[in-house]
Amino acid sequence: MTTKKRKRKLKPGRRPTHGGYVFLRSGLISKDNKHIEHYLSGMRAGYISELGPTEGDLSTGQAILLNQLITCVGFTRLVEENARKTEDINYLSTQHYMHFLKHGRQLVLDLGLKPESIAKPIYLEEM
Repeated sequence: MTTKKRKRKLKPGRRPTHGGYVFLRSGLISKDNKHIEHYLSGMRAGYISELGPTEGDLSTGQAILLNQLITCVGFTRLVEENARKTEDINYLSTQHYMHFLKHGRQLVLDLGLKPESIAKPIYLEEM
């Protein structure tokens, strides 16, 4: 009895990339997404000022959790930005994207910070 191997059919052309995995691996952000880098550095500075006046006042555990939070938010922001540019929301339904969103929220709670409250969505029918 022989088993048949299925050939994977690939779409022609280059696969689209969002840069999230490069950011996870090397911490680098492409030139066209420098605004995300500024967003992340501002966010990090804000969380440092909330947790302690300077970075030296943070415990080792807080610093590690904060760095993980910035990594999670950076990945999700790069995926969201690519979805906005390409107008393809399939990026937002990937398992890795959802995992990083959940992990980032848990890190915020572990640090003892208040997560941003989500405003109730306004639907077009209600307007």
